Amino acid sequence: TQQMREEFGSIISIAQAAEILGFVVTPDHEIILTPLGRAISGVDGDEKKEIFKEQIQKLALFRSMMSQLEAEESVDEDTFKEQISRSLPYENADKIIDTMVDWGRYAELFDFDATLKKFTTGHEEEENQAEDDETHLEE
Repeated sequence: TQQMREEFGSIISIAQAAEILGFVVTPDHEIILTPLGRAISGVDGDEKKEIFKEQIQKLALFRSMMSQLEAEESVDEDTFKEQISRSLPYENADKIIDTMVDWGRYAELFDFDATLKKFTTGHEEEENQAEDDETHLEE
């Protein structure tokens, strides 16, 4: 049935993501937790987030994105889509961007403004907060 195909597709996508991140291996069509997969499954939210953050920072696309964001502090979504399309011409750049937004936000690597379609380092927000804090202290 259609529902079963969709569920199977979701399971495959989750397994592939977990494998890319080093949490599982998939020999002979089995899904086996790696030591890192066992470790992340046994820790609380903050530790889980930190392990996840470390793993996504090892991915070439995230490293490239983060170095560009550190240099420019703000990058349009289309810029990253173009880079993904050049690097991975047979992949769906929109789906990859959606995943990168979800993963990067969860790991607190960057901010993404869906209205402006813009990635930022989040440093501007920290600077604005620091300025607000200083203003309140002066009053």
